[in-house]
Amino acid sequence: MTRSRPGRGKGRLPADTTPFVDRDIDVAAVKRLLGAARLVTLTGVGGTGKTRLATRVAADLRSTFADGAWLVDLTTVTDPRWLDLAVADALGIDEPDAVTGYLAGRELLLILDNCEHVVDACARFAESALRRAPRLRLLCTSRQPLGMASEHVWEIPPLPLPDRDGPLSAGTAPRSAAIALFVARAAAVASGFALTPDNVDTVADICTRLDGLPLAIELAAAQLRMRTIDQLATGLGTGFRMLTARQATPRHHRTLQATFDWSYGLCSPAEQQLWGRLSVFHQSFSAEAAAYVCGVDRPPHEVIDLLSGLLDKSVLMREDGAGPVRYRLLETVRRYGLELQGSSAELSRRHRDWYVQLARRFDAEWFGPGQPEALRGMHKEHANLRAALEFSLGMPEEAAAGLELATCLGEYWLVCGQVHEGRYWLKRLLDRNPEPGRARAAALVAHCALGVTRGEPAVSLAEARRVAEATRMLDDPGLAADGQRMLGMAALLSHDVPTARQRLMTALAEYAKLDDRVRMVHTRLALATAALLSGDPTRAAVLAEQNRVFCESRGERSLLCRSLTAAAHAALRSDDLTAAARYTRRAIELAREVGSILLLALAVERSAWVAGGQGDHQRAARLLGAADQMWQRLGRRMFGGGFWRRTDATCEAQARAALGEAGFRTEFRRGAAMPRDEAVGYALGASDAVTTATVPAPAPHLTPRERQVAALVAEGLSNRQIAHRLGTSQRTAESHVENILRKLAFTARTQIAAWVVQRA
Repeated sequence: MTRSRPGRGKGRLPADTTPFVDRDIDVAAVKRLLGAARLVTLTGVGGTGKTRLATRVAADLRSTFADGAWLVDLTTVTDPRWLDLAVADALGIDEPDAVTGYLAGRELLLILDNCEHVVDACARFAESALRRAPRLRLLCTSRQPLGMASEHVWEIPPLPLPDRDGPLSAGTAPRSAAIALFVARAAAVASGFALTPDNVDTVADICTRLDGLPLAIELAAAQLRMRTIDQLATGLGTGFRMLTARQATPRHHRTLQATFDWSYGLCSPAEQQLWGRLSVFHQSFSAEAAAYVCGVDRPPHEVIDLLSGLLDKSVLMREDGAGPVRYRLLETVRRYGLELQGSSAELSRRHRDWYVQLARRFDAEWFGPGQPEALRGMHKEHANLRAALEFSLGMPEEAAAGLELATCLGEYWLVCGQVHEGRYWLKRLLDRNPEPGRARAAALVAHCALGVTRGEPAVSLAEARRVAEATRMLDDPGLAADGQRMLGMAALLSHDVPTARQRLMTALAEYAKLDDRVRMVHTRLALATAALLSGDPTRAAVLAEQNRVFCESRGERSLLCRSLTAAAHAALRSDDLTAAARYTRRAIELAREVGSILLLALAVERSAWVAGGQGDHQRAARLLGAADQMWQRLGRRMFGGGFWRRTDATCEAQARAALGEAGFRTEFRRGAAMPRDEAVGYALGASDAVTTATVPAPAPHLTPRERQVAALVAEGLSNRQIAHRLGTSQRTAESHVENILRKLAFTARTQIAAWVVQRA
């Protein structure tokens, strides 16, 4: 017997009392899935808003179901045997045993909310109910999938965070869904709260610290009843337990601590242990890194299996993109794990040792065709590298390994334009390693080489002398030559060209004896600068050409880019504008391929000089503005910016004379305002700055099979499920997904799904 019978478009859903912020793509995608599948599961870490999304979708669709949409809250179901009772209670049925029979004759949408702790019971219920009720649709929320063959999974990411590449304003910041949610909740509890120029950065920092988790943001904003925004930001720095919700909130949502306690209780003891150990990582990490660092007492394959378990329970997030799959603990989840794990010197040492190995490989393989991929890979590891370096500074016995790590990262810091950070770590670790020896000498070379790019003559000369003294004491011809090269570079900064040439030629001869072709390239670059400073562009062109031939033979890009800018400058000095334009264009292309803002700034600035030489002063002014903006992002002009001040000033003066002061300023500001990609496109030959908003990019070409795979991704299928559906191997499915991500310039599967939905 039933207490009530659902009517068309009716049901029982919780009232939506607060605004629903920026989940339109997810809502559309889940609706589409429910149109094609009978079982859809929303997964995600605790606090991402699975329940809110499910109820919004149900509210939108309930009029399309004759018997409405109904939500079953499973948070209080502590025994799997109580599942049918909870469903019966939600539907208003007296007899739990009659649930599937009741559903058999009805058309409705049923939400099973918070399935993770009774996931097996939910799977059994779903299998039985879907078999007996052909017009039933099930929408589940869970931190892990039910594991059924017919299940379609949609993973809910955190809310998008503000883009911190440029300045934030109170007007543009709410484009970030995380900030929009915070502001909406804050205004509800603190009358008159609004974003202002004074608080926008603080709000952005709070949302970023909370990883864009809706639950965390809502609980944080609620604190503005009793705290100022600055007090809230300070409090978040000391821990998360202050985020206590009202008693009306379900028990496991009352604090972030309780949210994570809930997830922790779902894990096996081995998964719990791994969660704690993984907290040693910062941001993302690879499966191989996890296996090495966390496999203290387990073989690698067991660690990787446990990663899958944590992924299924939404403790871990998977980051699909170009290159190997990576995993990530949200910062709030990581800090919870850190509390569980406690401080472990052994774990931190293994973490540091893994990144020493990674840095050695990067350093050894940098001069070659894999630079763009290597640089992208190290970018992803940046936070972990910092953590490894910091650990090495904590104990005297760890400092030697830290010094090696910092030394191996010299080229990484240079090409990324993070010269200040590289010198910071090298100096601290050099201070902890005062004993003479090869390791210290190599670190002094790396420290000085970074310093020379900053253009400080007195500082560089003192450091170069220190390098020369340290290397002279060793029986190492290569390091001795490094000492001469550093002295030559320092002399260049002081415009002492004869001394510079002498030192550099000595170093070049020694490198030739050792057949150290890479260091020869570095030295020829410095000699080309000396030639330009002494008014010998022909000699500079010859040196740059020697570098070009060798770099191209090895597939190298970074030093080739720098060599081509030297060749362009030599061509300009020789009034060969055609060659200068050709060299500059190729340098910009290489800089873009490598992904280095430092190389881009160098090449775009040379492009401005070429435009000025061609008499296109409007273009020159705009490119000067674009380059200036890049240099400002880097903090200063580098690679001997002071050498070429006269060239830069001449280009600018000619543009001012041709355009007038107001015209020059207008074009310069337009260039400075260009997004980086737009500036690069303009420098490569566009007649005007064109944005993707005004001229749509051509649709990416996906093969028919890739389009089929993209549609399956949009249905929420994993690579394994896609392979099963298509009758192919999982590796083949993974390859298709990787190709789709690359072609669409995406980094996550959810972006593929959104793309499919938007084109449907």
